[in-house]
Amino acid sequence: MRTLNTVLALLLMVARPTISINTEQEIQEIQVEHEEIKYSRKMGKGSGKKSDIEFLKADIKSLSDDFELFSGSVRIDEDGGDLIINYQLEEGPKQCKDCKIGIFDGKKCNKLKEYRPFYNPDKTENPWKASRGAKYLSNNRRNSAAFVEVYNGRKLSDHVCKTVALFGSLKKDGDDAHKRSNAIGCGVLVPKGEDEDYC
Repeated sequence: MRTLNTVLALLLMVARPTISINTEQEIQEIQVEHEEIKYSRKMGKGSGKKSDIEFLKADIKSLSDDFELFSGSVRIDEDGGDLIINYQLEEGPKQCKDCKIGIFDGKKCNKLKEYRPFYNPDKTENPWKASRGAKYLSNNRRNSAAFVEVYNGRKLSDHVCKTVALFGSLKKDGDDAHKRSNAIGCGVLVPKGEDEDYC
């Protein structure tokens, strides 16, 4: 009986290190895997591969006391160098045909007046003017749903984390209507599947 107990004890002593080594290795593998996931997430935020961007989008929120309920969304695709800007807006100016839409070089709507229009001056003049086609139309219910094409000399991926702003009518609201400080709505452009925290 004593011999049997000794044999069992020896077997356990031999077996334990093997189990311990395997378990440690598995734990190390899990830890490495976990660190890789954390690293991947850290690198991924705000720094995804630009070539993978399918389209950009922005949720539009009101900046104006006159249009407190103004809201909607903007989606931007690229086609042959042109930006295809689809917009869907509610509670904006009524029957507007010269309301401006523009993209600005910054990522905070509350700092919009500090930002310059976003375009490449080596390839084009400032395209973010209603007179050059950068405008949205609205109906008599104050709603808008259409698209506009704009060329600003920049790739789609360059517009990540830029602000898109909407303005009222020059004809109805006067010459200052299209100044940055008078924007009635604004949003931040992010890739598909992301929100403003991405920026």
